Amino acid sequence: MHRLTSDMLYHFYTGDPVQMLILYPGSHNPSEVLNFSNNLAAGGMPMKVILRGCWLGSRLTPGGEYALMGVSMAPAFYYEDFKLGNRPTLLQQFPNQASLITALTKA
Repeated sequence: MHRLTSDMLYHFYTGDPVQMLILYPGSHNPSEVLNFSNNLAAGGMPMKVILRGCWLGSRLTPGGEYALMGVSMAPAFYYEDFKLGNRPTLLQQFPNQASLITALTKA
């Protein structure tokens, strides 16, 4: 899990579906789980805007072997704007997503 201080546009190009968890600090709807793919009929999303300050993490769906994705950012990426999530802190703030937070963070 990580967050940035810039907005991001995630693009799914090809491959197996990718599951993404987005955590919205201070929101009435604190989390969202998305499935990136080009299969729109099955609910897949080929792109999504992720607002700055949100925590996000992604992984291949079970059984997946590869996916090609890209990210467009504005303003540009600067490493000092990148922050890794702390598992205990995220679990405390978003207990309803404990299993995905655990899967997407290091102990």
